[in-house]
Amino acid sequence: MAVLNNPAVVIIAFYKRIPSELETRMYIESSKSANFLFSFITAVYVFAGIFGVLLAERIAVKFGRRKPMMVNSILMLLASGIGGIMFYSDSEAVLILHRILSGLYCGIGLILSGMYAMEISKFTMNSVKGSYGTYDRWFQLSITVGICCSSFLGIDKFLGNKERWPWLLVLNAVPALANWFLCLCPESPVYLHLQTSDPSRTSNAKKALQRLCEHEDVGSEMSDLKDKATKQKNLKFLDLTELVKEPKLKIRLFLVCFLQIAQQLSGINIVSVILGIKVYPMFRLQ
Repeated sequence: MAVLNNPAVVIIAFYKRIPSELETRMYIESSKSANFLFSFITAVYVFAGIFGVLLAERIAVKFGRRKPMMVNSILMLLASGIGGIMFYSDSEAVLILHRILSGLYCGIGLILSGMYAMEISKFTMNSVKGSYGTYDRWFQLSITVGICCSSFLGIDKFLGNKERWPWLLVLNAVPALANWFLCLCPESPVYLHLQTSDPSRTSNAKKALQRLCEHEDVGSEMSDLKDKATKQKNLKFLDLTELVKEPKLKIRLFLVCFLQIAQQLSGINIVSVILGIKVYPMFRLQ
């Protein structure tokens, strides 16, 4: 998300063929089209991510959690390949396409990884003292560390200069390839147990639990799993319009949306977006 913020001036100079950084900054100050272009490139990632989030839950219900995450990495590998084209092309459409594919990947991955981690953590962390809420803490921390690392790589001394900035797009393939290590992990036992069309669903869920819990006797875990699966079966899947219209959920939905909106209104995203254009030059940082 933050990978293009620091080299923003370099990217605008690349597309507008402006030779010097000073001239680029003067152009940015006087041109609305430059600001609109970079704002659109930034925003299209978010809009694609929203579409990915809306799509992810249906994917999880139909195909599971682990395998879709592995297949989803193909989107980012395609995006990275398209990013490599930036070494040879100055087409704005290429960068926009990269951002769309990246946004889709992140939107789908955010939901699938969250579901998978929460479902397996119920069986891997329950026996650890003080583990309540561990998943939430590490999940948020990993997102923050990722944003920090991408911002760090975008500094001029590393990859945020006119010769190397396309590498910021190509290196997106590294975390995507890491998804393939999921082949060493079991599928979510919750998902496996919910597959009513599969006659071996109970045995498959038991095998997954044995791998997660690292012991053969998983009778108590299976009992908990059946209770949770029964509750999930009774849940009604609501689309976005039904969710908004449901009276019982209006207050909860309002609180969740309000907290998220309030977080964005703190200004942190605005600061991160204009770091490379306004903040760093103000303090003579490159």
